[in-house]
Amino acid sequence: MTEFINPKTKLFCVLANPAGHSLSPRMHNAGFRALGLNAVYLAFAPANLSKALSGLREMQIGGFNVSTPFKQEVCGLLDELDERARLLGASNTVVNRNGKLKGFNTDGEGAVFALQQKGVNLRGKRVVVCGAGPAAQSIALSFKQAGALVILANRTLDKAENAVEKLGLDKAVALENSSTALSKAHGVVNATSFDGQLFDASLFEGKEFALEVNYGKKTWFSQAALGRARVFASGRDLLLGQGVKAFELFTGLRAPVQAMALAL
Repeated sequence: MTEFINPKTKLFCVLANPAGHSLSPRMHNAGFRALGLNAVYLAFAPANLSKALSGLREMQIGGFNVSTPFKQEVCGLLDELDERARLLGASNTVVNRNGKLKGFNTDGEGAVFALQQKGVNLRGKRVVVCGAGPAAQSIALSFKQAGALVILANRTLDKAENAVEKLGLDKAVALENSSTALSKAHGVVNATSFDGQLFDASLFEGKEFALEVNYGKKTWFSQAALGRARVFASGRDLLLGQGVKAFELFTGLRAPVQAMALAL
């Protein structure tokens, strides 16, 4: 990569805390190399997000991704949000446009992309999304817009109900009482941070697809879904999907999907 580093190299990065596990630099740098772009992508773990953004503005950064725990906080520090990020109250992708930082949310689009790559058509499908945080809401919204019937299942029912009302989803249920919804679903998504058992593993049987949002660790969900659901999409599949959308926002170019995928 050193042949690309010079005074005109455009900087991109991910802000997360922790950030040491992030595969985003490998993925985006592979994309830059594939297209011969004079750009580099790094990972930072700021203790203070506001100060970090001040520094990035001063350095005229090309753009950056935002991960846990900053997706919601960053919205109040940007100059502009696109409609989706504004509705969700969370941004995972920020682009510097003529000195103005504009936030986007590509998590949901990335999930749709990941499933499409595996042959899944969401139109008319009944999907249970477990969780009600920023990633869960973004995925649920994109699935709804893709024509799915979306049920949000969360340990705290009030949070799921608020998200359903805000986003125009179909139903909210308490995760502990989600067996009926899960038994009727075509697909299920784990967008929780919980590593333990979410529901009876037999409910994966016959599912058209299962999607795990987390990557870098084996979760109960991923191990139970493999071999039971017909299609399994991993956290790395989602990372690629949202990364492809972010790359295209950063560069204005079609992302080299194969090169980015091979880097993961």
